Amino acid sequence: MREIKISEGKTIEVKALTRGQVKKLREKGFNPISLTKEQAEDAMDETFTMALDADTITALDDEPYPVSLAVWRAILAETYGAPAEEKNS
Repeated sequence: MREIKISEGKTIEVKALTRGQVKKLREKGFNPISLTKEQAEDAMDETFTMALDADTITALDDEPYPVSLAVWRAILAETYGAPAEEKNS
């Protein structure tokens, strides 16, 4: 699990998507590894719905966009591994 800092000292704890959740994303036409710009926003929303509770999603809607992007990237890194982390294992 990873913790991502958001404004006012709050943090969001993120974890990896399950295999079943990744399959559902792909069934909906999203391959998180290779998204077009047009798909990215919808894929982010779908990922948040699967990985975060409703209160956290609402809180992210009030944050600057880079914060939401950092949370999404953290979920993807937990799910697929971050290249720098894989390199050192």
